[in-house]
Amino acid sequence: MRLSTNLRTGLAAVIGLGLGIGALPAAAQHHRGKDRRENAIEAHKDRRNIRDDKRDLAVIRDIEQSWSLAVKRRDKVAERVADQRLHDWLASEMRENDRELADARKEAAHSDSRRDRRDDQRDAAKAWRDNSETRKVARDLRQLQRVFNSNRATPDDYRRKARLLKKLVKMAKQEIREDKKEIKEDRRERREDRRDRRR
Repeated sequence: MRLSTNLRTGLAAVIGLGLGIGALPAAAQHHRGKDRRENAIEAHKDRRNIRDDKRDLAVIRDIEQSWSLAVKRRDKVAERVADQRLHDWLASEMRENDRELADARKEAAHSDSRRDRRDDQRDAAKAWRDNSETRKVARDLRQLQRVFNSNRATPDDYRRKARLLKKLVKMAKQEIREDKKEIKEDRRERREDRRDRRR
């Protein structure tokens, strides 16, 4: 049976509309699944960050205490051991900070939504600040260490080095506070996402 052009066009529109309506829930479901995966990845990243930062705090706190005790006891061998541990820790921290900064900038450049872009830009700015601050303290310690290595360190030099070590401990504590704040914000955003999906 031959159908008129108008009838064929009308049927095609109805069939197309029916397919479109059926496709909407599938598309929404796919989007929800993507959101869930992204939220799970974000939650895993948050847990890993706070675990790494707690470990960093434990290490730098132990180095600072070991160095202070060695100085108090006038134990030059223990002082040099603490210095070497500090050198290794700072090198590792700066490599890690460089990686985090590169990752944060990459994420900010490929953000899908306005909120993701804002969060990623905030993370990139924070990574840049952390990197800059760590490098500044590392540079000051490196310059100061030359004086210690030449056995010309004065009481003022010891006090300055002690202050820089305490600053590293303070920075590590601040990092954990910021991690906890970010985790709170991420959880709030995930709750909002779940509420939006239920609407």
